[in-house]
Order: sequence, then structure tokens, then C-alpha cells
Amino acid sequence: DPTVPTPTPTPEVTLTEIYVANLEEFYVSVGDNFNTSSLIIMAKYSDNSTKNISNEVTFSSISTSTVGKKKLTVTYQQLSINLDINVLTPIGIEIDCDNVKVEYNVGEKIDLSNLFIFNVFENDIKLDVQQYTISIF
Repeated sequence: DPTVPTPTPTPEVTLTEIYVANLEEFYVSVGDNFNTSSLIIMAKYSDNSTKNISNEVTFSSISTSTVGKKKLTVTYQQLSINLDINVLTPIGIEIDCDNVKVEYNVGEKIDLSNLFIFNVFENDIKLDVQQYTISIF
């Protein structure tokens, strides 16, 4: 009578870790909202597989009304990680208008889609300015 081998059960794959894949330091200008859409959040599993979970995580809220380090909590299923968000005061601005058309005919619509404005901080840190107004007269 041949013996039928018992199949080895496949171990259950479980979530072991979540981490940020694309950045190590996080900055925001005082008063601005921290843009979580720029973060790539990954899940690591017990079989060493990974998955991008950026659209499946929840973020705590932080106040950027004062300068300093703030804790942002990222949660996915039963795991959470805390990220230090550095809220900084700019020391200046930089305007990148290299690709902006500067000469127009009367009545022609001005196109500023290639205009970029950055807050500049100590240590050569630059962040996009989220809100600004341009007055043309």
C-alpha cells in the first residue's frame, strides 16, 4: 500500500512592517499643510514581499501654526509609524522663471504654468510655495 504524503501547510503571510520608501526627512513651511501625497508608504510581509499602500493608509493631523518638530502618525491595519515633520520658517524665496514666456502681445493671455516659487530655508532646503498671488498691472 503506497503512502500518500501529507501536504505541508503553507504558512500564512502576515504584515510585519510599514515604512516610507522615498524620503528620510520631512519639511513643511509654517502655516502650510503637509502634503502626504508625496509620501510612498510601503508594507512589508513575512514572506519578504512588499506592496505600495500609499492610498490605503490613514494620517493623523498635525498643526503647522508653530515652528518645531511635529509627529505625524501613519496607520495601516494594525501597524503605525510616527514621522517627524519639521515645521520651518523660510529665510527667503526663490523664483524659477527659466521656462516662463516673458514677452506678450497686447491682449495675449499670460501663461505662468512654468513659474515655480520656493520657500528657502537654512541648509539649502527648498519647498514649493503652496499659495501665492500674482498681481499684474
